[in-house]
Amino acid sequence: MNHGQTPTVDKRVIRTKRAIRNAFTELLAEKDVNYITIKDIADRANINRKTFYNYYNGIYQLIEEMEKDLVDKFEVTFAQVDVAGALSDPRIIFDRLDNLICTDLEFYSNLFTMDENINLISKLTSLIKSKTKQSICRQLALTEERADVALEFLITGMVAVYQMWFRSNRTRPLSEFSDIIGSMCSEGLKGLLKKN
Repeated sequence: MNHGQTPTVDKRVIRTKRAIRNAFTELLAEKDVNYITIKDIADRANINRKTFYNYYNGIYQLIEEMEKDLVDKFEVTFAQVDVAGALSDPRIIFDRLDNLICTDLEFYSNLFTMDENINLISKLTSLIKSKTKQSICRQLALTEERADVALEFLITGMVAVYQMWFRSNRTRPLSEFSDIIGSMCSEGLKGLLKKN
C-alpha cells in the first residue's frame, strides 16, 4: 500500500465537500431551500450529480452535516475560553471567533448573509448561548435568569454585527468590528465612547 497517496485523496475529498457546501450556501442566499435541487448544487460546485451522491444521499443530509460541523467547531472554540478572563478582556473570545471565521471566509460569508430559510444561524446562536451560559454559571456567581438575559442581549447583538460586516463591502477588517463588540461587552457604551 502506498502511504503517500492517502493525504492526496483526503485533500480531494475535503476540497469536493467544501465546494458542495459553499455552492449550497451560495444558493441559499438566492432562494428557499425547498427550491434547491441536487443539479443546482452540482452545477454551482462544478461537479456531477454522481459525485454529490458519493458523499450525501440528499440535501437534508448535507444540512445535517453542516449543522454538526458548525456546532463542533464553535463548541471547541468556546470550550477553550476562560470566561472569567474574558470578562476583563472580551478580545479573547473575539480573537478566537475571528480566527474560526477566517478559516473558511467564503462559507461564513454565505452563512451570515443568507435569508433565514434554514435555521443554521439560529442553531448557532442557541449553541453559543448554551455553551457560554454553562461556563458563566460554572465560573461566576450569576443566577441562571440573569445569565439568560445578558446572553440574549450580547450574543444576538454579536451575531447581528457579524452579519452586518459580511453584508458590508468589508473594507474595514473584521477585527475592528470585534473591537467594538468587545468594548460594548466589557464596558457598555462608556467603553465605546472612550475609544472614540
